Amino acid sequence: MRVYEFARNYGMTSKELVAICHEIGIEVKAQSKLDETQLATLSRHICRGKDTNETIETTPKVVKKSREAKTIAYVVTECEPFTSLGELGKTAAAFATQTIKDGRSLIIALPKYKEITEVYGTTMEWLMDLPIKVGSTEARASLFKLVQDSVTYLFIGNDRYFTREEIYGYEDDADHVGAVDIRNRAKDKELLKLCKDAKNHKEMQSRLIRLLDNRHLEWQMKQLTTPILQETGNVVSVL
Repeated sequence: MRVYEFARNYGMTSKELVAICHEIGIEVKAQSKLDETQLATLSRHICRGKDTNETIETTPKVVKKSREAKTIAYVVTECEPFTSLGELGKTAAAFATQTIKDGRSLIIALPKYKEITEVYGTTMEWLMDLPIKVGSTEARASLFKLVQDSVTYLFIGNDRYFTREEIYGYEDDADHVGAVDIRNRAKDKELLKLCKDAKNHKEMQSRLIRLLDNRHLEWQMKQLTTPILQETGNVVSVL
């Protein structure tokens, strides 16, 4: 078989086939005759090239989908510019600014204190009223929404806790703050020493859990023994 005949069978020009022959070391011209060895070598080369091209074209492309950033929910008792009695409000505001700067969605939930209602109440959107558990009792709460500086704020309203003149400093602060009375906590020497002596956050957390568990156990014992002591007329102090 001559070169031009072979080229015609594979859908190419004689010039293209001659160039391929020269690449693989077969010196021929368009009118040259190919022997069996040359035909076999040339056929394998061209077929291998076709298989490679087909593989490349049919190989599925893996498209990596970018992960959608999850929305962060941040629950705090203070957040500037709405309310701030100390560093907590400033820290919450700084966190919000950095989160938005990082391109993430943020929802901040905080109490709808009286001073917040007076300033921002008319700009909020009421969402719903719902029952909530506060300790062992059930209370009624209202949920309001305000979007400001790309942050979604959810304000929790309650007529008992969040319509007072001050934010903290009441005997029932533990109901909604989730801790002992804040003013007493600031004077709690045992608690302050625990935080100071802890080597790291993990150790502080474990020590704090043990301390609060022991105090809760003491409180439970007091609740159980006080009525009995009152009935028997014994006067003792149960700590």
